Amino acid sequence: KKELEALERFYNDDKEKVACVTGQVGMGKTTLLKEFAKDKKHIFHIAYPTTDVGQMVLFARSLGEIYEMPRFANTANLEVLKEEYEMIPDFTELMDMIEEKAEGEKLLLIIDEYYNFVKADASYEKILFEYFTSKWVDNNIKLIVCGDSFLAMEKFVFGKKAIWKDVDMTRIELKGMGFYDSCEFFRGRDAEERAFLYGLTGGIPQHLSKIDGDLENVAKELFLKPIHQAGLMPEATMSVDLRELSYYNRILMTLAQGNVRVNQISALVNKPKDVVVPYMNTLINIGVVEKNNAITEKNNRKKTRYGIVNTNFLFWYRYIAPNIDWYYSGKIRDMWSELIEPELADYMKAVFVRMCKEYIRKEADNGKMPFTVDDIGNWWE
Repeated sequence: KKELEALERFYNDDKEKVACVTGQVGMGKTTLLKEFAKDKKHIFHIAYPTTDVGQMVLFARSLGEIYEMPRFANTANLEVLKEEYEMIPDFTELMDMIEEKAEGEKLLLIIDEYYNFVKADASYEKILFEYFTSKWVDNNIKLIVCGDSFLAMEKFVFGKKAIWKDVDMTRIELKGMGFYDSCEFFRGRDAEERAFLYGLTGGIPQHLSKIDGDLENVAKELFLKPIHQAGLMPEATMSVDLRELSYYNRILMTLAQGNVRVNQISALVNKPKDVVVPYMNTLINIGVVEKNNAITEKNNRKKTRYGIVNTNFLFWYRYIAPNIDWYYSGKIRDMWSELIEPELADYMKAVFVRMCKEYIRKEADNGKMPFTVDDIGNWWE
C-alpha cells in the first residue's frame, strides 16, 4: 500500500520525472508496477538480455501494444522477423514517436529489468537521459526504471558514477512484508500458525502466494522441493548480484547458526577479519545482511553484531544449506521430522523479536503507547 501511495505521489508531482524501484527477486516489483499503471496511459517494457537490435525490436513491440502498430506485432516467422528488423526505427525515432503519440497527455514509460536495457547499447541510456532531463522537461511523460539487481541499479541509476545521480527521483525499495500485512495471506489460521508461517516466508510476496496446507506442507513447498522444481532459493536470488557464492554461502550458514561477531565468522570460515569484512559489506549492500549495534552504544564497534535480514533466508541457511546432502538425496521427510520440526520453537525466537519490534512501532505510531518511540533495538553486554 505505501509503495503504491509513493508511486501516486510521483505520478502527481509536476517536478519529478524519474522513479526507481528496486528489490530482490520475488518481492513483487513487476506486480506493483502493473497494478499502479493499469488505469493510466503507459508503455511497459520488460528488458530481456539481448543485443541492441533485439532490444529495439522488443521495445518497439511494447509501443505497438499500446499504439496499435501492427508492423511491430509478435511473430516467429523468420521472413517476417527479417523484414521487421529492417524497418525498426532507431531509439531516438522511437522516443520521438512516444512524444507524438502521447499528444500532450500524461504518460508513463516503465522499463523493467533496466540494466538489461542499458547493457544492450550504452547509447540507449544517454538518449533516455537527454530526453527526460532536457527535451521532455516540460511535458507530461515520466520514466520508471526497475530491477532485481541492487548493484546493477546502483551502477546505472543512483550510484556516484551513474548518469542519473544528480537527477531528483523517487526511490522505492521493496522488502519483505511485515507480520501484520503478511497475515492477510493467513486468514483462518490461529495466532501461533500465523507466526510460524511468517517466519517461513519472510513476508516475501511470491512465497506468501504459495501458502497452502499445514506448516509441514508449506515448508516443503518453499524449501524442500526437488532441486529442479525449486523456486526462489536464496542462492538463486543472490546470484543476480554475486558471481562467486562459495564464501557468501559459508558466511550466511555461520550467521544462521548464531555466530554473529566478525571474529567468530572469521574463525569458522577460516579467513582473516580483513577478508571477511568486505564480504559482509557486500551482503549488507544487497540487503541480505544487517549490521547491529547495542541500542545504547551505537558507536561501540566492539559490540557490533551481524544478522540475516529476512527470516526466509535465515531458515534456509540454518536448516537446508548445512544439510544440502540430504536435500540432494531426496530425504525430504527426514529433514522435516529430524532437523526442522524439533527446532522450530527455537528458530522462532528471532522471528518473535522482529514481530515485537513491529508491534511496538505500530502501536506507537497509532498513539497507543504512553511514551514516544525514537528507536527500537537490542542490547547486549
